[in-house]
Amino acid sequence: MPRNQKMKKDLVNRGRLVTASFVLSMAIGGFLLNLGSPDKGPDGFLLTNLRPIDDNPKDPLFVTNRLIKDNMWTDLVITHHGQARGTIESIDHSHSQEGLGGLAWHFVVGNGNGIEDGVVFCGDRWIEQRLGSIKINSSAEGVLVIGLVGDGDKRRFTPRQIDSLVTLVHRLQAKLAIPASRIHLHTDLEPTTAPGQYFVAGTFASQLIEKP
Repeated sequence: MPRNQKMKKDLVNRGRLVTASFVLSMAIGGFLLNLGSPDKGPDGFLLTNLRPIDDNPKDPLFVTNRLIKDNMWTDLVITHHGQARGTIESIDHSHSQEGLGGLAWHFVVGNGNGIEDGVVFCGDRWIEQRLGSIKINSSAEGVLVIGLVGDGDKRRFTPRQIDSLVTLVHRLQAKLAIPASRIHLHTDLEPTTAPGQYFVAGTFASQLIEKP
């Protein structure tokens, strides 16, 4: 075979090899990318430093996509996840499996096991001012829901978690004019034990704002 033809053949073969290698690497890369990319989680944001109302805080708690209308929210319910560990994604998935259309609470308070201890997650239902999952007198109208990560039937919630819960409730009470008489435990409304036998109900109730 003449030298020129041999060189052309070698170049063609080399080009084919490079092309095949590139296609293969792209395919493998796409496969690995899909493996490492979880489904989009629920919308919302974390409040890592929820400050008391006495500090005149300026945080994004009341920065929502939809206007917070006067008298829209009249009641507040405290519940729990029922499991020791929970991430926003896992709770969202669990609620979806229950037919609740994703994360069914307005706020989630972490216990350090999946969500940082005492950190508050403001979910899409709060940001978009949508109804939650818990009803009062067969209606979810006006009912805000706060969920605690953990199982209050098996162990106490963390001190930071309770502190953040109380602070969050105070902020909501003051902003939305929700009196202590309209703050409920889930177990008082539906056939459930939530937020559990180890929830410090008496201590919590004693810290509420009676008439904001």
